[in-house]
Amino acid sequence: MKRMLAILTASFLLLAGVAAQADAALPQADLFEDVNPGPSGSHVGAFLPIGDRFWTSADSGQTGREPWLLDDGKLSLISDISPGLGSSDPGPSAELGGFIYFSATDPDHGMELWRSNGTTTELVKDIEPGPSSSFPAQLVRAGNRIFFSAGDSTNGRELWQVDGGVATLATDIYPGLGSSSPSYLTAFQGKVYFSAYTPTHGTELWSSDGVTTSEVSDIYPGSASSQPTNLTVAGGLLYLAAGEGVSGNELYKSSGGPPTLVKDIEPSATSSYPDQMAAIGGKLFFRAQNATSGSEPWISDGTTTTQIIDLAPGPESSYAANFTEMGGTVYFSALIPDSGSRLFRTDGTTVQLATDQFPDDSRGIYGLKATGGRLYFAMNIPATGYEPWVFDQTGVHMVRDILAGPEGSGPTGFTEYGDGVIFGADDGIHGSEPWLIHPDREVKVTLLGSRLGVSKKGFTGLKLACPGNEANGPCSSKISVTTRKPVRVRGKRRKVTLSRKSIQVLPGNTGTARLTFSRKNIRLLRRSPAARRVLITVKAADNAGNEQTIKKKYRLGRPA
Repeated sequence: MKRMLAILTASFLLLAGVAAQADAALPQADLFEDVNPGPSGSHVGAFLPIGDRFWTSADSGQTGREPWLLDDGKLSLISDISPGLGSSDPGPSAELGGFIYFSATDPDHGMELWRSNGTTTELVKDIEPGPSSSFPAQLVRAGNRIFFSAGDSTNGRELWQVDGGVATLATDIYPGLGSSSPSYLTAFQGKVYFSAYTPTHGTELWSSDGVTTSEVSDIYPGSASSQPTNLTVAGGLLYLAAGEGVSGNELYKSSGGPPTLVKDIEPSATSSYPDQMAAIGGKLFFRAQNATSGSEPWISDGTTTTQIIDLAPGPESSYAANFTEMGGTVYFSALIPDSGSRLFRTDGTTVQLATDQFPDDSRGIYGLKATGGRLYFAMNIPATGYEPWVFDQTGVHMVRDILAGPEGSGPTGFTEYGDGVIFGADDGIHGSEPWLIHPDREVKVTLLGSRLGVSKKGFTGLKLACPGNEANGPCSSKISVTTRKPVRVRGKRRKVTLSRKSIQVLPGNTGTARLTFSRKNIRLLRRSPAARRVLITVKAADNAGNEQTIKKKYRLGRPA
């Protein structure tokens, strides 16, 4: 295994020098907003784009969990659907015609379908009348309609649709009180494709355009079920995992008609269980397993399906996951036995380590999000737990140890926002709240105190703090101490520079600059009270090229 990593590392090193970015400045992470002040946290949900705004959910501590809107850099409550401290628990959502459709609960209607445009929020339909719930789920937009599953006491759980702002039953696939339980709803060719159950054919692949709903194919003939899952559209094809009783659970494709087997990855009735499917560049990247290679990364264009690499040679598994495109290259995470979690990149044929800088004790990676030439993700190492990390062509770096120590802040829901990403994390002080990773555009040093004692030999200590969010530290500071006003020296009045010093302070630390005064200046400080009223100027800089000048008035003590 070590030899495999060495080969992949060599491949990476051949490319790294060519691909390195000129701008090596790292981004930084800051608390975006403390929606629920104090340690409880708002437990902000995922951010869904609506034009240049974002829909989410949060608990302010005053209203319970309700829908919120992120607009022009500020979060605001959209509507208190379940008044007071009760929570409406906004659920799965989809956008259509400027409205977000979502499930929510109130005391009078239970959990039903609602919609909001950020200004007006209203109940779309009380599908199960009264305080009982229809539990709308799996909302997806297909064409000019929204499809979802919901249940009532007349039809069971079936396929519903929103057309022109009105919610209606699309069809009762399993007539009467029985439920077809539509799942894996996926938009394809203007229709919604999904799996659904009937006593006659079991759970099979269906489609609907809102007018006509029909079974696409009885993949496993008879009352047995093929159990279609992981429906994914790539390159004009609909891919899914299903089993027909002969080949096990394998990869299928459909161009709109009955699905056909793409490849029997694990021959005979044993299953390869394709999952982690991602559509990138017109092809399907996914994970599948067989007895020879274990669970490894695969690629398919619908005609040719191949294993990209056996990262954990033999029957061991690398559990490749999180396939994500950035700059025309596909990145994914994998677990290498005896080496931990790593980030890889591939063109579908060859594979290299994304970087050789990964910690040896990395234990897990999730949530890859590519934006602005960088890849953001959460990674777990024993010293910090799960924290936000970033990868670019300069290497991999932890953005910030938001919750210091091994517990981890548990970042979730990385979403592109401006020139960075917004996500939820818990720093142990504010609870789970929204955070923002953004470019480091400033260095900010803080001068502490306002009075400095001076020793008999002419020494004093000036404390400077470098903030914990400084991603491109240390904070390098050049310090000068000057009299505020002209003082008399050798018969002339002038401002005097009493001391100079340079110091570097690491992020999240306070440093003490040891200022030294010459014998001449010690005598001046002893005899002149005006000379002891000084202006301290600090010119600070970080490794990103950010600069800051700070000026602060101090009083010096009289040297003994």
